[in-house]
Amino acid sequence: MQTYVYERVSTEEQKKSRNGLEAQRSNNLGYCDRLGLALSHEPLVDAGISGGVPLHERPDGARLVGLIKAAHAAGEAVAVVSSDSERLFRSVADHIATTELWREMGVSLHLSTEGGEIDLEDADAWGMRMMKAVWSEWERRKGAKRTKAALGALRKRGLKIGPAPYGYSNVVEFNTAGERTARGRHAVDASEHAVVERMRMLAAQHGHKATLIAEVLNREGFRTRHDRPWTKFHVSRILGREKWSANA
Repeated sequence: MQTYVYERVSTEEQKKSRNGLEAQRSNNLGYCDRLGLALSHEPLVDAGISGGVPLHERPDGARLVGLIKAAHAAGEAVAVVSSDSERLFRSVADHIATTELWREMGVSLHLSTEGGEIDLEDADAWGMRMMKAVWSEWERRKGAKRTKAALGALRKRGLKIGPAPYGYSNVVEFNTAGERTARGRHAVDASEHAVVERMRMLAAQHGHKATLIAEVLNREGFRTRHDRPWTKFHVSRILGREKWSANA
């Protein structure tokens, strides 16, 4: 059996340090040990990715989907382990579509903090999962609406909100009273800017192929801001911001 562990935290969760990656890792690996499930791949982690993003559109979520498809095509059984359903899905549509596909493929889904293996064939269990999924998406949408309003108010005051674009860092300025001013700005981050320059060079040399650029960056020992391997998604996002065409 091929066993894959998936973990995720959103930016908001990271700031609050609730149900962080360390807790998920401990729960998931402990669960695998108890059931004798041997990992077939290092844990797949999406850090700073909203649960509203479909699983197959997240960097490591896409890897998980690909690994499952490859194992299924090879006729191997697959187990997916995550701490709870919200690590995998906070979109009802994605939850339904993905778990239905996994049911048809015979994938076993294990939630280490929600009772273990989930019976994807059981109608009552399906109903309970869908009710939780609807509540989770409602909560996510309400939170997004509140956040959008709050950020809009701060932007009107001239404050730069959120993480700086890759290649830059936020510079926080304070007045004499110790209050943050409305003149927040970005400064060039030398180490990240060097990686962006390397991307530009590779794009010019290799026809702007994001997958190939990511492979070269990884071979050369470069890592993302979150200390993860580069993927075509990361490269495309950065080169797109730099107004380059980044085709996989």
